[in-house]
Amino acid sequence: MASMLAWHLARSGMRTAIVDADFSRGGLDVLLGIESEHGLRFGDVTAPLGRLDGNALSHELASWETMKVLSVDPWKAERPDWWEQQAAVKALREVNDVVVIDAGLGEGLADLALPSSAQTVLLAELSVLGLARAKALLGSEPSLGAEGPGGSKVRRGSGGRARGSQEPMIVGISPRVLRMRVVGVGVKDAQEYLGREILGALAVSKRLGESILSGTGIPRIPKRHIPVLDALVEAILDGLGHDGHHRIEGLRGGPYADAGCDGAHRDHSKAETSRKAGQAGDDHV
Repeated sequence: MASMLAWHLARSGMRTAIVDADFSRGGLDVLLGIESEHGLRFGDVTAPLGRLDGNALSHELASWETMKVLSVDPWKAERPDWWEQQAAVKALREVNDVVVIDAGLGEGLADLALPSSAQTVLLAELSVLGLARAKALLGSEPSLGAEGPGGSKVRRGSGGRARGSQEPMIVGISPRVLRMRVVGVGVKDAQEYLGREILGALAVSKRLGESILSGTGIPRIPKRHIPVLDALVEAILDGLGHDGHHRIEGLRGGPYADAGCDGAHRDHSKAETSRKAGQAGDDHV
């Protein structure tokens, strides 16, 4: 989801980077199929003075499509210290219009000391259990990350929410099941239960799932996902002071509009898939 959102933002003309901050379950480079590419991972980042140069860091990162990716290898390295996390994100913010952070369950978001303009997207499974988990998370962690650096609590304003945080945007996703027909909870019922607006729902794409799990990345964004991504991008750009609606309308009429959101990337993706198939015996994960 984070990668598709970042790709959509990049296609709208925003300089975009992706950060994998899911330090216990991450591995975004593997899911995108770029694990064999040279580049720093979060475990390699050192910032003894708490500062990094954005251009220098970007130069050392692996790339996916037009974006730089700072991934994490939780099975190889320990979690970076909070000042290194902050330094890396701040450096990338300095040289990009948008930094998309995949934070997993969000337990470490506060360590990143995100600015007041930061916007949170919560992906909620449209099932009874999934919505119960989402509601519990929204209720107990209003900022989706209530502890600050070193375990200190985030300061809260008069409204009770973490200072500088914004109301999370919620996107539903259909339940993932195998060999059975399941009717999930509808968006309207989910909104009533959560007491929040849901921007849209993503249907599970078997082809996309197979591609990601096989390590060949995201060859294209499914057409049925585009309306939800459009709504997210528009909301994010509006929050950053850009004309989100204008950019999205321009995107719909652009050269990729009839290509299912892969357009000029198609040949590159096919070539990348073929290259990785040849390397499967050496470094494919």
